[in-house]
Amino acid sequence: MPWINDKYDYDTFDIQHANQKLNDYDKDLLDYDYYWYKNKYDRFKFKLIQRRKKLIINPFGKSYLPLRIYKNLETNENICPVKQAIGIQKYKNCTNNLTLFIIKQIHKGKRQCDIIDMLPYCNISKQTYSNIIKNTKIEIQLPINKYEVKDYLHIDMDDCFEYLANEYGIIEKYCIRIFNFYTHKINIYKNRNQLQNKTLAYMIFKPSDNITQDKVYEFTYTTIFNHYNIKINHLTNIFWQNNNLIIGGDGALWIRAMAKWFGGKYVLDCFHSIRYLWKAFINVKGKKKSDTNWPNYFDTSFNFKSGNYHELINILKPNVDEKTFNYFKNNEQGIINQGQDWNIGCHAESTVSHLVKSLKGYGAKSYNYKTFVNMLNARVAHINNQNIIIC
Repeated sequence: MPWINDKYDYDTFDIQHANQKLNDYDKDLLDYDYYWYKNKYDRFKFKLIQRRKKLIINPFGKSYLPLRIYKNLETNENICPVKQAIGIQKYKNCTNNLTLFIIKQIHKGKRQCDIIDMLPYCNISKQTYSNIIKNTKIEIQLPINKYEVKDYLHIDMDDCFEYLANEYGIIEKYCIRIFNFYTHKINIYKNRNQLQNKTLAYMIFKPSDNITQDKVYEFTYTTIFNHYNIKINHLTNIFWQNNNLIIGGDGALWIRAMAKWFGGKYVLDCFHSIRYLWKAFINVKGKKKSDTNWPNYFDTSFNFKSGNYHELINILKPNVDEKTFNYFKNNEQGIINQGQDWNIGCHAESTVSHLVKSLKGYGAKSYNYKTFVNMLNARVAHINNQNIIIC
């Protein structure tokens, strides 16, 4: 009994029950191995080669079991009936239920370190964890019903860069371009809103691939068509007006180009803009605390949020550097639209953080390309309330 000095030892209790589950699991596998030998072993089709210890990794732990190996006389291949029965592929050690457990946890938004902590008795290394995900093909199932768009469809766009290993183990730089679609937001708690009818999509490519605006446009249009019931004009040879589309971003040239191509309304991301103003007037590198300019910061912040473009520019021109000034000067339409009633903000930066950066635990880890894409697919499907297809 797990008692120490009249106190219950929970650690000992857990270990004993984990060992009991593992022993029961091993016994069932050995019983099946004997059952197959006695009842399904056809000596005209199979030849018993040997009985060898095989590593089996399951949710209860690791085991080395003496399992029978047969040779298929028709195909000349070696088989292990027990491994086939529990869904372990050739040259693999993890059971099918362990693989499904890991993929489902990623689908729910768990990180690598979280899943490893949930399987304390498996002793799965980070490499084994990554291999399980890499060798599992995950696809996102399209929704059956589309969202209805009554007023506006908001599209927040942003991108980030990650270093991933290719099939040869060489680390390469990849761009992940993220698109966040939603129709409106509602207040669910005090000072907390929730986006409604939300759909996430992404493109991943190397910067050297030279992804054109045409491809980004077609990807965005296809995503809208697959998930939303909305009437929009499609780009042919001229620019169309789509007043029911609101495109938000951090001021990148490709985002402004998308707003122009779609003929939608453009909104500049408030997060990046306020950060520019804060660094320009308050947190200025190399300046003393007495040199900060709170009045200009408050005035520029108010003018930005109110959509007063010309008043904002007049304050910025003599007081900020060229980079900061050009950032606001080149986003005139995105600033003017800040004060519109239909503007409910841009959530691109938080989307990048929740979708991409959280997968790596905000650390300097590097994944294999296939592993990372599978993790992205599982996370996107979870956020979109869609099912994943495991192949």
